[in-house]
Amino acid sequence: MFQTAGVSDEMAKKVAYIDPDQCDNSPMCPLPDVCKQGAITRRKINVFLMEKPVVDPEKCVGCGVCVEDCTGAAGMVEG
Repeated sequence: MFQTAGVSDEMAKKVAYIDPDQCDNSPMCPLPDVCKQGAITRRKINVFLMEKPVVDPEKCVGCGVCVEDCTGAAGMVEG
């Protein structure tokens, strides 16, 4: 699950990752609201349904706030 793009482990940036198999896709998901960088988004499918949250690794600064507020699907990986 760890990914590095030709960067040593010491220098690799950590970014948030949301495991789609662990995400319960709750309508009350706090992640898009707690991410101050706007790196986590959810697209509305219809009035009653939204997609699971997605992390934009280009915007993620690796602060880990989402991991603290998630019920278990979010974690940090090497970006």
